Amino acid sequence: MVVQSHPRLEQVAFAFVVRDENTGDEAALRAAILAHCEQKLSHFKRPLAVHFIDALPAGMLNKTSKVKLREMAEALKAD
Repeated sequence: MVVQSHPRLEQVAFAFVVRDENTGDEAALRAAILAHCEQKLSHFKRPLAVHFIDALPAGMLNKTSKVKLREMAEALKAD
């Protein structure tokens, strides 16, 4: 999950989910994730969108690259 600036809401969260062979219907899974977050998280902590990706981007030390995730979120937000 990464946070992006938003013109009206100040900051919003974007969730990235790694898909696998058992992912199934992404639309149904996206709705289930958002519904679960709505039940469990405060409104300001809930992701605005859920995006499915094949793998988390890795940095130089094979750790998840938050910078690359933020860049991906920015590109998706622009679409």
